[in-house]
Amino acid sequence: MNPPRSHDPSDPPPPRRRAWLAAVLAPLLGSAAAAAAADASTPTVDVWLDLSEPVPAGARDEAQAGRRAERVARQQQAVAVELRRLGAIELARVRHARNSIAVRVDPAQLGALRAIPGVRRVRPVDTLHPPKPGGVGFPRSQPR
Repeated sequence: MNPPRSHDPSDPPPPRRRAWLAAVLAPLLGSAAAAAAADASTPTVDVWLDLSEPVPAGARDEAQAGRRAERVARQQQAVAVELRRLGAIELARVRHARNSIAVRVDPAQLGALRAIPGVRRVRPVDTLHPPKPGGVGFPRSQPR
């Protein structure tokens, strides 16, 4: 497996990737939003939105962790609706160690992202990579 590459927001996606993005995103976002997302001339930035609900990782017991996980999921779902309305493309979610959503969005929408209820902070994405099994924030499987 190749190591993850850092994404430079100023680099447009290659033509094959733009076509693939448009085909995949059209049913989800509508053809106009998908075309804009895939268009190399549309400037975008990748950012993390840190949300306000406390995460399960800091809970004192399993019951509290479960309640926190439910609140985080509800909050992320509500924020995701607003993100789609603003034309943002969701890249990743973190739910256990942090309560954050990564998106690709038009830089003109950054102020609107900050105004979404529950958004504490908007910060740039340096790199996106999958969590390491057993690492911080990686859900541990339960014995069967």
